[in-house]
Amino acid sequence: MSGPRPAGLVAALLTFGLLAIGLAALVASVVDRPFEVLVRDVTAMVDERPYVGALSLLNVVVWSVISALSAFVAWITRPTVRAPAALLGAFTAAMAIDDALLLHEDLGPMVGVPERLFILVYAIAAAGVAGLLVLRRIHAAILPYVVGGAALAASLVVDQVTEDWYGIEDSLKLLGALVWIAVPILVHASAPAGVDAETDIEPNGAAQVGIGGPTQSGPDAVADAKGVGVGRAG
Repeated sequence: MSGPRPAGLVAALLTFGLLAIGLAALVASVVDRPFEVLVRDVTAMVDERPYVGALSLLNVVVWSVISALSAFVAWITRPTVRAPAALLGAFTAAMAIDDALLLHEDLGPMVGVPERLFILVYAIAAAGVAGLLVLRRIHAAILPYVVGGAALAASLVVDQVTEDWYGIEDSLKLLGALVWIAVPILVHASAPAGVDAETDIEPNGAAQVGIGGPTQSGPDAVADAKGVGVGRAG
């Protein structure tokens, strides 16, 4: 699999950053607040100690780690195990943004999007990842996904039942997110080794070698995918 061109990748990332900065400037103008309000650290703005909100910030970092790992695994791994990593990456990216900007708690309801709609969308995404892990038979990743998901579900229940147990709610959420770091790692580890990135082997043993190349099936196709050209070398 050929990777992206370095210049193109750098340009895309810089463009994304400039768009984010431009959006922040626009929001600052709309709400009539200084631009620095949107770019400075919160604890510096309110003159608090750096440890204020430390676990919450760590949770955002963990969500971002999961999202980045999942996106990378989805890019480098075989198509048959790509879908759960891609969906998990998108899901956890949304969770990182939600936690950082308080989307479901403040910003969403402020613009007319109810909190329960966020919860429903997240639940569907979580169920979708679970279904793909089972469908693709990525058994190694199911245990950490279930354990982490249980902790996250418990955190959600605490959040909905009471507003006084913030420590328990956020601690459960952090533990669940940390366990989920294992999921993209195990998804990648579950991909059969020794198969070219452009080769896709279906669950029934069929293999498609290359892009637009001939389709083969059965054990011979798997052997050809792993060692094409070995016979000629002899």
